[in-house]
Amino acid sequence: MVDTDPGSRSGYARRADASGILLMLGATFFFVSTNVFVKFLVAEDMNVFQVTWGRMVFHWIAFLPLFLLPRYRKRARPNRPRLQLLRSAILYGTNSLFFAGLSFLTLATAASIMYAGPLIVVILSFLFLGEKVGPRRWAAVTLGFAGVLIIMRPDGAFQWAMLLSLGASVGFALYQLITRAVAADDDPLTTMFWTPVVGMAVASVLMLFLWQSPTPLAWLWLACCGVTAGAGQFLLIIAFSRSEASLLAPFTYTILVWAALAGIVVFGNYPDAVTVVGAGIVVLAGLYIWARERQIGGAGRGGGPAPS
Repeated sequence: MVDTDPGSRSGYARRADASGILLMLGATFFFVSTNVFVKFLVAEDMNVFQVTWGRMVFHWIAFLPLFLLPRYRKRARPNRPRLQLLRSAILYGTNSLFFAGLSFLTLATAASIMYAGPLIVVILSFLFLGEKVGPRRWAAVTLGFAGVLIIMRPDGAFQWAMLLSLGASVGFALYQLITRAVAADDDPLTTMFWTPVVGMAVASVLMLFLWQSPTPLAWLWLACCGVTAGAGQFLLIIAFSRSEASLLAPFTYTILVWAALAGIVVFGNYPDAVTVVGAGIVVLAGLYIWARERQIGGAGRGGGPAPS
């Protein structure tokens, strides 16, 4: 039934916005859950390449039945296949770097460094897309990187694995830019179908040389890793279909809250004051960039949850 009452439609829009926020919270929860399973796997001495293989393969397997339905079959065909393949390849590299860093760092530290991604997007947009960036946004980017430096602690407590997370953050930024490009021509479900394809292919070749026989429990963690990552992507797509990106952008930072809680509850790792302060600065800088882009008409371009 079509609702023709404007007042009722306004109420629906508000409910849709609220549901989008809840879906975003669910997506960030699943992304952090993926990282918890990664920690379980590296604790069993499984190599990072095999972990990434499991994340990609089980993501694809979990959602393949959806695209076998006649209703969705056509959506598996991309309009921009080269960009979809490039996006998938960047995701594979980003995941590999992030998972490698995560094997040495706490969830909160790795996630906090990863969230330099929205700041890097501003720089890349300026360099490669010719977007104008005013002095206030440059100041926010500088402040955000100061927060990253605080987390990385160049005073002597630096861990080399932090560079892996920082590299993943650069990959995350590239991933966002290409996601913007494909969103103009491809259905979100098409993008979800192609998200793990390159990583699955590359990782499967690597498995010919790096395969370790998983225990039954490790198989379970691998499956959970892929399913939660895919579920996070799926909820993210639905969230953006129901609510504006400008409304959802601030809630992507709840991933840092989930990461801190998971670190405490599952691993007994309490984030120290330095990490909390640095993460707070990164979040404030990212939120300012989001608010500024919304003000000048670039709503919602500043970020999204980590591409688990």
